[in-house]
Amino acid sequence: MQPPRFWSITVDCSPNSERENFDRSVLTKGIGQKNANHLGLIEWYTDARAFSSIRGRKTIELSLFFLLLYLFYFVDEFVRIGGIFNRAIIILATLFATVIVGQAVNLGVYDFNRTFLSSNSKAIEHVYISWARFKSGTISNAMTQAQSRNRWLLLSLEPWVDSSISWTQSTLLADVASGKYDQTIIAVCKDIIAAHHPLFIRWGHEMELPTNFGRYPWAGTDAAAYVRAYRRVVTLMKTNLPTSTAYFVWSPAANNNCNAYYPGDEVVDYTGCSLYSWSAYNVPRGYDGSFKAFFDPKYARLQIHAKPVMVCELGVEKGDNQAAWFLAAKAVFQNYPRLVSVVYFNSKDSVSWWPKGPIPDWSISPTILHL
Repeated sequence: MQPPRFWSITVDCSPNSERENFDRSVLTKGIGQKNANHLGLIEWYTDARAFSSIRGRKTIELSLFFLLLYLFYFVDEFVRIGGIFNRAIIILATLFATVIVGQAVNLGVYDFNRTFLSSNSKAIEHVYISWARFKSGTISNAMTQAQSRNRWLLLSLEPWVDSSISWTQSTLLADVASGKYDQTIIAVCKDIIAAHHPLFIRWGHEMELPTNFGRYPWAGTDAAAYVRAYRRVVTLMKTNLPTSTAYFVWSPAANNNCNAYYPGDEVVDYTGCSLYSWSAYNVPRGYDGSFKAFFDPKYARLQIHAKPVMVCELGVEKGDNQAAWFLAAKAVFQNYPRLVSVVYFNSKDSVSWWPKGPIPDWSISPTILHL
């Protein structure tokens, strides 16, 4: 299963619209089904349409791409030059569109503060759900809410210990790998199916940080145990979910040791990471707190897997100059060819970053995130 592609420009493609139907008819009639399939343009169009539902609104502007297709349609219908010229137009249209849209980086948000509910420029809505407290309807409701805002859901499915299954935290990963949580996983799949919409699933994030303030029982030094558990979860979900329903995001913090926890290409569609900047923490430690300085080494560790890359958690402390920081970050997004999405963490943190220290607040204004 190939992950969906992301594009930077679009055209009016609201669902079931006459424009959508006309675009598809032009594509297939103008260049011919055989040629379209051969060159991947039907797939290109389908991916673009799928993406139209995860942009901030249900109209995306693929105007330049379709302009070229309409040009070809005109040539094919009225000039009838055909042959090599026809194929050349197809290839040029495809290459042009690929180059134009290839560097799109889409924004998403974890909106605990609920300040982005009316924002129409976010492609992804991020939620955290514990499978230990999971109840039927929790995920499908979250997916429905995301769809109502024309976003895809990024589900961080957190494998907290279910005391009715695992005796202690120390056995969690072994219990997952041995199948003790299979019924929980199957119940989650049924809830996802009920929403009738694709989503991203990020299971057991930041697993390489055993000292991450003691936050996560799935984080530890036993990389092999994590890999076995991850593979069990994703393999079972793939078996129980329709094709192209779930895209799986392996999401470490992307620290030095992260690749020891990589579970294999066949169970990963995207790689992800977390990135936070806070001058009160950075300056005393001599850190350059810019996006580039933090992301360069993370990206280098992730891109070796040849998967699309997402920043699943991004935060800049509220007391810093968030606007300047974010403008500088967006200016270098294009330097990372595999970077497709950046998801902001719009909330206060849950723990302090040093003993008896303050708790950082990553909350941000929609105005700043629109810059």
